[in-house]
Amino acid sequence: MKALLLTTFLLAAAAHGKPYQPHYDFAKYSSGEVYKGHHHAPIVPRRWNVVRSRIKNARYDKIGFGSYYIPAIWGCGISCQSGVMIDARTGKTYDFPLGTDYPLHGCYRRDGQEEADIFYYRPNSRLFVSANCHYSEIEGRDDQIVQYKTTNVYEWLEARKRFVLRRRSVEKTIVPSEVR
Repeated sequence: MKALLLTTFLLAAAAHGKPYQPHYDFAKYSSGEVYKGHHHAPIVPRRWNVVRSRIKNARYDKIGFGSYYIPAIWGCGISCQSGVMIDARTGKTYDFPLGTDYPLHGCYRRDGQEEADIFYYRPNSRLFVSANCHYSEIEGRDDQIVQYKTTNVYEWLEARKRFVLRRRSVEKTIVPSEVR
């Protein structure tokens, strides 16, 4: 019994203070060996001219998604992000699947701590996850708001060069109002 209590205490202590890291089965969507060849200059579509430099400079970054793709992510306001991915072999640019009617804002835990990222991906996986939050007031409460966290799980289909939505979930939580 003492060993069980000690183990529980040690596990709780080890987890305390660490940033929230959601678990997704990236290995199930393996994309194989990560490309190690020359990174071609990005071909930037006109709609991304305003962030052209950020996309062009990303070519020097490491492969971050689907064995061949370099993510280029930029801010679009307070706690807001957007991005594309560049095929290192060809330089062709593909939009991230953002799939939301709301700007891409960060999310918060119940204790008010901001979650580290809104995009989750791996260099050797075809799985791409985006988490986005929007908020609503609670009538009669100034200290708390309702947070709606929408999580979209996509699979990249390399042969078709497109994302397919595999799962969408919405989680409703109450968070401190100062997070907004």
